[in-house]
Amino acid sequence: MSVSPFNSLLLHGDFGYHNVIRDVKGNSKLIDWEFAGYGDPRVDVANVLFWTHLHFPNIAHVCVRAFINAYIERRKEDFTSDILHAHIILQIWRIIEIVKDDFPEPVKKEWNRRLDWALNHVFI
Repeated sequence: MSVSPFNSLLLHGDFGYHNVIRDVKGNSKLIDWEFAGYGDPRVDVANVLFWTHLHFPNIAHVCVRAFINAYIERRKEDFTSDILHAHIILQIWRIIEIVKDDFPEPVKKEWNRRLDWALNHVFI
């Protein structure tokens, strides 16, 4: 099963826990939409996998599996490990392209470290 142009939808572009806040009534709100666009939903799923594994390595596999299973219940997509891994690398590369020469050296090194880590990491 693969995504065709007919399955494209609105993407956040940087979807993850770091872009969710709660309002005064306790409702979750998705913020930070500057990377939004229209396309393959696996872009946003890949972001969830990346950030979860990066910041919560001890529980990442359990959280990721629960997230993917819940997503598949609502929307049928092909979530093979290889496809999602490719989307994760694409997202990291997109960020690296934003990190220009005038950025601090530690920022550039960190995103290159993250790329190296992601290339060799098992996300599912």
